[in-house]
Order: sequence, then C-alpha cells, then structure tokens
Amino acid sequence: MLNIKYVIGGVTNRGKPTPTDRLIKNLPCVVHQDDFSKSQDQMEFGEDGFKQYDVTTALDMDAMMGTIYAWLENPVHTLDTEIAPKSDHKEEETHILTVEGFLLYPYRP
Repeated sequence: MLNIKYVIGGVTNRGKPTPTDRLIKNLPCVVHQDDFSKSQDQMEFGEDGFKQYDVTTALDMDAMMGTIYAWLENPVHTLDTEIAPKSDHKEEETHILTVEGFLLYPYRP
C-alpha cells in the first residue's frame, strides 16, 4: 500500500482552499487546518489588544496532528473533519491525504 501526504500552505486569505477543493474532487481525503481553530474565548490577545488568529496557539494543533496520525495508522478516503463533498474515487491501494492551512510550516509536533 502506498500512502502519500502533501500540504498546501501560504499566507492567510490567499486562496489555498481553491486548489484544494479542485484536488479533492479526485483525492477525497482532506484535513483543513481551519477546522481546528479554537473558540473565540480561547483566543489570545496581542500587545496591540487584538486577538491573535495567525499564530499556532490559535489552533488546536494537537487535535489536528491526532487526526493526521490516525489517518497514517489507518488510511481512509474520508475524515470526520472533512467539509468537502465526497468524490467518485474508487477504493484502491494508494491513499492520498491533503493537508491545507496557513500555519503548517512553522509547526513542529
């Protein structure tokens, strides 16, 4: 069995979901980092008094990594966090996981 993982990253509000949505029509297993945002009352405030959304502490990275590790242990074509429509992709021996988000590269589990 071949397992392939890749990430689509970049700065906030630059259209990462657009190519992701196109890819998952044929590669249906996707983890959206936005699905792991903490609630408003858990957001930290910066020195400027504004809530800090663009930092890893604004996300439940442990939960996201738990989802990814669970997929690595048992690759499936859909995840509970998936918000994209399911595709007509047939069950095969190759499993591909898409991870999409804006704070993927600075985070080290």
